[in-house]
Amino acid sequence: LDRNFLSRAENIAGFIMDKLWSEAGGFYDKPRATGGFGALNLLDKPLEENSVAADALLRLHYLTGKQKCLEAARRTLEVFASGIQRYCIMGCDYGLAAELYLHPMQVHIVGSRKDYVTRRFLAESLRAYNPLKVVEVIDPDVDSERLKRLGYPVADVPTAYVCSEGTCNLVEDPKKMGKAVRQFGGKDDGN
Repeated sequence: LDRNFLSRAENIAGFIMDKLWSEAGGFYDKPRATGGFGALNLLDKPLEENSVAADALLRLHYLTGKQKCLEAARRTLEVFASGIQRYCIMGCDYGLAAELYLHPMQVHIVGSRKDYVTRRFLAESLRAYNPLKVVEVIDPDVDSERLKRLGYPVADVPTAYVCSEGTCNLVEDPKKMGKAVRQFGGKDDGN
């Protein structure tokens, strides 16, 4: 709910893309020309850290719409795609990031951050299990530009949209949020 954290995430993303990015794709473990000795001068592109970076950049893209984040995440995933099998279980973070890239789920809650119903939507959407979901509260009074870009109408009461692979479903009751998230994620257990 606090946009300051989103701003901090954008600053960190800007730093890693500026200081750690490899033109071949992916991120190095440290900035180039750090002045270390011997092996400390060698640059590495660790799979786990790159997987986490790709996941974070994807989530940042889904929250801001910034194409630069999406492109950096895509190129990072591509760098490791051909050799991922050799990592076995150590490639789990990569698999989750690749799945988030291929099958993202976004939950957009449109309503005042101060409204009780908005907070109920948020609590219910966070409670429903789906590791690929990105939940965002869009306050019409504060986030009017974001709301305009997404094209959601402003209703008298808070509403939510569960979106996956180009399709969005309107959810008008917070009690139905869990089921909507599970259905889109292919995990509806009927509860």
